[in-house]
Amino acid sequence: METISLFETELESFVRKYQIRYPEVITYLYDSVLVNKEYFAYAWTNDVKHFGIRTSNRVEGAHSVLKRFLGNSQGGFVECWKQMHKLHESQLTNIKAKFQQSLTFIKHHHRISDFKGLHNHVSQYALDIINKEVGRLEKSRSIAVNFCGCIIYKTYGLPCAHMIAENRMQSKPIPLSSIDSQWRQLNLVPQVASSNVVFDYLPQLQLIKTKWETSNAIGQRQIAERMSSVAIEILHPDQNNYQEPPAPVRTKGRKTTAEKKKEEQERSTNRNLSRHELADANKKVISI
Repeated sequence: METISLFETELESFVRKYQIRYPEVITYLYDSVLVNKEYFAYAWTNDVKHFGIRTSNRVEGAHSVLKRFLGNSQGGFVECWKQMHKLHESQLTNIKAKFQQSLTFIKHHHRISDFKGLHNHVSQYALDIINKEVGRLEKSRSIAVNFCGCIIYKTYGLPCAHMIAENRMQSKPIPLSSIDSQWRQLNLVPQVASSNVVFDYLPQLQLIKTKWETSNAIGQRQIAERMSSVAIEILHPDQNNYQEPPAPVRTKGRKTTAEKKKEEQERSTNRNLSRHELADANKKVISI
């Protein structure tokens, strides 16, 4: 149901079918669900640029990961802050790795003439969405504006099937300007207007230099260590030591024989046999 008129037609048909048998359900539907239909029904959300975020699933998933990092509710403020910082660092590492992949790698199904000017300039996720529109266009061979719907353009800011068809008619690839800036941002640095500031005179570097000159030997060593870690992060954005905690171990239910055996081995205080003890044991076996 991608239009408001179609939504209302289907709703009226649904109500007529179930009004007599389930009047309470219909009342609940109107009083509790349909009052917010503009926020979840495709007939309304397809006219909003939401970049594919239509539910709270992403927030719920992030909340679940955060709880795994925190472990329990016994930590204080400092411990919670440290774990949250590790979570953010881990997420930033994953984001940087995906950015790097989009900047350096080209998928096999992206090697088409339509994407000639988009490689390594647009997110691979966005190219996958456009590729589906290309497939839709190739199935119908030609899509007019009034039959396209332009849903991908309105919701994702990406060229839809009829726009791709128009470019093909002119023997042109998809222009980079038709891609929303959301999908062209392949780094974590905000886009700002260009300036004539020389790198050596950046305010941040001047502050670090001043701090270095006013610090003692211990302070200078600490600054050097911090700058070393920052340099590694800049040069190798896909590397850090933070990993997502493993899934919680099952604590309920009866343990299997293999789990019991492994637990006994881990808790055992017996030492391993020495070399000559192993040799003596082998001699006894051979003699028997």
